[in-house]
Amino acid sequence: MNIISSMAAVALAGAITISAAAVDAAESQPIYEDLGQCRVTCYCPECNDGEGHESSSGTYLEYGHAACSWLPIGTVIDIEGDEFVVVDTCGTDAIDLFIDDDSGVCRCNLNEYKRVTIKREGMKR
Repeated sequence: MNIISSMAAVALAGAITISAAAVDAAESQPIYEDLGQCRVTCYCPECNDGEGHESSSGTYLEYGHAACSWLPIGTVIDIEGDEFVVVDTCGTDAIDLFIDDDSGVCRCNLNEYKRVTIKREGMKR
């Protein structure tokens, strides 16, 4: 291999590295997909099928977590300015937000339609 070929190979390898880095950066960028108005409900340790703070993904449930049957686990969503991460599944068509006020009493009365945006997609199912 002559010096010109060597320099071309180094330049090409550098371009491939940059391209791979650009692809990685693009994949980690938020996607901001507007889902429009979605039904949003809530659940708490008292009404979580006897599971308390345990989620189907093994994550300890706390404020900022959500359950959804049609969004992949790990999906980050924005609901009218508040960010939630899908860490659980549910048996409805709603996005179910986890709430906990430590009262021991179920206060789950949210059942509204709210604007939802996907900020980052989770694991594929």
